[in-house]
Amino acid sequence: MAAYPRTLSIIKGKGLDIAMSHSEPLPWIQPAPPPGGDQVADHFLAHEFYREVENRQAFTAYCGWYQDTAARNLRDLHQMRKEPNFFQWFRGKG
Repeated sequence: MAAYPRTLSIIKGKGLDIAMSHSEPLPWIQPAPPPGGDQVADHFLAHEFYREVENRQAFTAYCGWYQDTAARNLRDLHQMRKEPNFFQWFRGKG
């Protein structure tokens, strides 16, 4: 039986370098090196910026909802103060 030479072939793909030995049945997978520091920093900065924009938009929407609710509650309070107080009749002060 002829022994296969232990040659190594490398297949380069997206994000992975696969080194296969002809005598080994399974490939050995080595992750590609991470991108340069500037790319990672730019990615995190962009992610941070979009998260800040989303937070500010959500806060602005909440403030608008709060102002509308406060105005509606104030309007209801003024309307209730104009109505007669039926509970005073039951206490004998009506």
